[in-house]
Amino acid sequence: MWTVAPGGTLPHMSGTSTSTEASLAAPAWPRWLLRLTSTVSVIALVNQAAIANDVLWGSYGSLALHRDNAMVCAVSLVLTLLSAILVRRRGGGPTLPVVMAASLCVLAAVQILAGFERWLTVHLPIGITLPVLAAGLSVWSWRRRSQTD
Repeated sequence: MWTVAPGGTLPHMSGTSTSTEASLAAPAWPRWLLRLTSTVSVIALVNQAAIANDVLWGSYGSLALHRDNAMVCAVSLVLTLLSAILVRRRGGGPTLPVVMAASLCVLAAVQILAGFERWLTVHLPIGITLPVLAAGLSVWSWRRRSQTD
């Protein structure tokens, strides 16, 4: 709980401000946007894995759906990156989600290239890694709380 500083003011209302105090007074909407976009990314990536399972079991008609959903995954990951940047810039949050989201975008780009080039020895391991890492970012965004949540 807050303690009253000498002079009767709350710590975040005094003339000086630290990064911790700034993050406590930061708006909540960037963090909620990150939560939403990271959760959508996880759902899209898990869906992509389910579609890939159909392809691996011989339903080659699912290849077009797999390709289209790859673009949905890429767009959702870019939106997650933009949300993470907003958390950092507008919300005073840490750099970690920006690094995680940027890494996911780079991995997704390599994943899409490997898929179109049929480099399955690269495509399959990244396809397993992407949803796990995206879930980690999403869990982080939901567990991390600010004062305005």
